[in-house]
Amino acid sequence: MKRLAFIIVAIVVLVISVPISDCKPTVETKGKQGWPSAVSVGVPNLSAPGGKCGVLIADLITRKLGIQAVAEEVGGTAMYAGVAKGAFELAIGSGPSTYLAVIEPKEKEYRGISQPLRILCMGHRVLVGTVARLDSDIKSYTDLKGKKCAVYSKTSDAIHVGGKAIFESFGLTPDTCQIKWQVGSKFGAAGMTEGALDAWWYVIGNPLGGPSSQQRQLNSSVRGLRLLDMGKEKAYAICDKYSMYIPVMLPAEWLNKQQTKPVWTIGWASNIFVNTNAPDSFTYQVTKLVLENLDELKSKSAIFNDWDIQRAAERPTVPFHRAAIQYYKDKGLWNEQVNKYNMVLLKKIGAKE
Repeated sequence: MKRLAFIIVAIVVLVISVPISDCKPTVETKGKQGWPSAVSVGVPNLSAPGGKCGVLIADLITRKLGIQAVAEEVGGTAMYAGVAKGAFELAIGSGPSTYLAVIEPKEKEYRGISQPLRILCMGHRVLVGTVARLDSDIKSYTDLKGKKCAVYSKTSDAIHVGGKAIFESFGLTPDTCQIKWQVGSKFGAAGMTEGALDAWWYVIGNPLGGPSSQQRQLNSSVRGLRLLDMGKEKAYAICDKYSMYIPVMLPAEWLNKQQTKPVWTIGWASNIFVNTNAPDSFTYQVTKLVLENLDELKSKSAIFNDWDIQRAAERPTVPFHRAAIQYYKDKGLWNEQVNKYNMVLLKKIGAKE
């Protein structure tokens, strides 16, 4: 009896000495068969916004799902190939990069990896648009005819594709205005400041965070910029043609107080993506974990201020993972319009789900 009492006391002491946080994850994780024993979160750059998101999401997975997770920096197409081949359990990429990897895999590094990739949710947004000086006579895109305009970067670049598409939709071509199609950011800023350019299509900022630091500096140096309104119809038309983009209406005074009316432009969102064969229960829980802990994530990084559960499935860049779809259905966020977008994207890559 004494020996039995000693054993019982020892067990009680052992149980009390183990921290509760080490005994049980804070999120329900039933049905964990097939779950990874560890999670690698791929990000293109640890110091960039997407990298910071990856670090905090990895920490969330470790603490609340009870699986050791770590964010790993991997550049270029290797991140997408890594998820497709199972080297990373999930990754965070920009809408255009994910689009080019899945929907239009033109680069040889992307070929053959479109089928295995699916997204969980859309995240923070980046905006692009055309700015002109306030002291000029340019008040709309139609006023650009005969003017000196610049569109940033290479033909395959996300900024360039959207700029070229919107300019051409207004009949703006090298025959109707002086367009420089591939210019760097330094040339664009200097051209606007020195008068060598009348208008410039480039990254302009974030809907909630406001204009980028470069745009704020340029706005100050030229005594005011005007963000040109492409209109709701054209914004949606560009986004329907290229699913990497999303339409955005910016409120009056977003750029400066002289901008007195709302303006339509386009942009893109970051996204979390996984292998299509990722376990459904794991994928469902990661989607739920991120979207239902946004308040905590926002308290740790301002980049999450533009993450919104109501927008997470609004306009997919590439098809959603089936478990993420189930989560959105459970939350009442999956509607006919989102389903239509998703089906169109599945058809583009010849997949059923």
